[in-house]
Amino acid sequence: MIKKSFKVSLILILLIAFFWLIFSVIVAFGLHPALPDSKVYIWVLALLSFLTGSFLLFLYFLLRSRNKIAYYLTIIFLFLLTILTIMDDLGVIDFIVLMITLIPVILLIKDRKWYLHKPEYS
Repeated sequence: MIKKSFKVSLILILLIAFFWLIFSVIVAFGLHPALPDSKVYIWVLALLSFLTGSFLLFLYFLLRSRNKIAYYLTIIFLFLLTILTIMDDLGVIDFIVLMITLIPVILLIKDRKWYLHKPEYS
């Protein structure tokens, strides 16, 4: 039986991934209001944002199959994103992103036995 918190975690991880992918497009097209003049910085930021979103999508698909490695990688990666968010100037949007990133970490840790247990097949 699929846990409700598992579905919530997956939905939030998918939401975070799409946020990063959309952010990468916004940065790449120069639509973010606080970008510096450096084209190199803009493209590095866009690339890193795209890779972050892509990696989260990859983890999302692996988590659906209750992959142990994906479980640990997801917790580590989301925790690193949380730390990076805290290190930024926390505005309202940053705080919302922080909460949306922390909730799946908490749910993943709470449900660790379910993720790490291999389902039995008859």
